[in-house]
Amino acid sequence: MFVVDDNRFFLESLVFLLNRQIDMDVAGTHDRIQGVLERIEAVKPDVIILDMRLPDGDGITLLQKIKSSFDIPVIMLTMYEEHKERAARAGAFAYLVKGEGLDRLYQLIRKATESFVNS
Repeated sequence: MFVVDDNRFFLESLVFLLNRQIDMDVAGTHDRIQGVLERIEAVKPDVIILDMRLPDGDGITLLQKIKSSFDIPVIMLTMYEEHKERAARAGAFAYLVKGEGLDRLYQLIRKATESFVNS
């Protein structure tokens, strides 16, 4: 799994919580758009968790770049509900608003992993 979020506290907390799950392992993180495709290529994750707003651009733009370069499910995890349809059109596997339960995120990650492994 690979997580992209510019909020260092949130990122480190999320990585900690994900790595506590028996069946999950965060292989890499990044906090901006620049350089992330190279990091994803190096790590080859089975799922990407992506924030909507990054300091150097828009998560939807990055989602489109990821989807055109890799066949990896991307879960958008953001504070903003209003971008859900745009994210779906751009190829997001799922869209989750920060503040929803962790169990929902775990469930989506497991579902995304299954879809990646079976594709």
